[in-house]
This record gives sequence, C-alpha cells and structure tokens, in this order.
Amino acid sequence: MAEAAVREKMSAADYFAFDAASELRHEFIAGDVYAMGGGTSEHAVVASNIILAAGMRLRGAPCRVIGADLRVQAIGDESYFYPDASIVCGGLEYAAGQKDTVTNPVVVFEVLSPSTADFDRGTKFHHYRQIASLRAYVLVDPVEQAVELRTRKADGAGELRDVEGSLALECVGIELPLAELFELAGVR
Repeated sequence: MAEAAVREKMSAADYFAFDAASELRHEFIAGDVYAMGGGTSEHAVVASNIILAAGMRLRGAPCRVIGADLRVQAIGDESYFYPDASIVCGGLEYAAGQKDTVTNPVVVFEVLSPSTADFDRGTKFHHYRQIASLRAYVLVDPVEQAVELRTRKADGAGELRDVEGSLALECVGIELPLAELFELAGVR
C-alpha cells in the first residue's frame, strides 16, 4: 500500500466518486484513501494463476472467483479493498448503491510484495476479519513461492498455517496445487 493519496479525511461517498474518476485504484480505511501501487511481473503472473486455477475448479459450483477489479467491503468499519482475487458463493451481495463492491467473499487472496507484506498480514487482515462470510484469507508470496492460509472455523476460532504442496480450501471444496499458482512466476 502506498502513502495516503488524500491528506484530508474523506467520506465513503466522496471516496467512491474519487476512485471512479481516477485512473488509479484506491483503497479506503476509516476515511483515509490510499493509492494502489503497480505490481511486478511475478505478482501479475501469480494473481492470474490463482484466478485461472480456482476458476477451473469452481466450474459448475455455486461459487465463483473474482479478480482485482471488484472491490470488497469490510462492513464492520467501512473499509474498502481491492484484493488480488476473491471467491464468493451464492449471489453477489453489494455494498449499498455500489455494484462494484461486494460484502460477502468467502475467500480473499492477497499476493504479497515487499512493500505491502506487513500491511497485508496486519492491518488489512484485521479489517478483512470483520467480514462475516470470510472463511479463508490466503497470502501468496511470489518471491519466496510460499503460501500462508488463515482460516476461520464455524466456532469463530482462527488458524494460521504455512501451506506445502497444495492449498486446500475446504470452505469452497477445492484444492490448488502450489506448482500451478507459481507456474511461470520466475520466468522473465
């Protein structure tokens, strides 16, 4: 995440108008607006691989994978993010008046970069945890070719584990081999 793009606090309504008029995408946390920086080729390849691998496995299922163009709202604190990918099951539930913002992801994927890794693991995770439907938060490191899975069980308890071999997303009934997620990520 980059430095705050706007120095003064902004309302959510003003943020939506500002983000829609901008050529860049912005995220919003408690009135602060942040410009999203550009990614590396590894980041782009891994994000595409996640969408492709998950999308193929979800065909015919009641869930769908969504790319980074659809914003996600953390309802509890009115924060808005553009995850690299997310999975929504059933119908899309939109934020009030926002057909480009969903409130019901079951899985959120963030592809890490050196400049955002701490933010994605800390602040962003704190906000994503406010989403009642969220069952899995997946952090993918394209440089280290490593995956962290944070899950929420039915009783509300959380679990963090490093993934080896393949990423089992029990909440949506799919398994993603890590080799597919990192395919061509190191090729230049």
